[in-house]
Amino acid sequence: MIKVELGEHRNNFVIKLIFSYNSDLIQKVSLLPGAKWSKTMKCWYVPDTEENRIEVRSLVKNLKAMQGKPMPMDTNMGQNKLNIKEI
Repeated sequence: MIKVELGEHRNNFVIKLIFSYNSDLIQKVSLLPGAKWSKTMKCWYVPDTEENRIEVRSLVKNLKAMQGKPMPMDTNMGQNKLNIKEI
């Protein structure tokens, strides 16, 4: 499962990608434009741009297809939670 949230890091708006350690997923996420690991947030993140919203949406869609079943999504979509349909 991957959780996607909007956030702020070092005074920049970012898209946080939160998931348990998975080397295959890390490889895919690290290819996103501007992807970085944050020790302080303990997650991967990318700048919140239109391009990255499209890329993250595509990544999540592809992960769902690879699993062959719907990915669980956080249903508590607070103001910092990013509904994948929004990106």
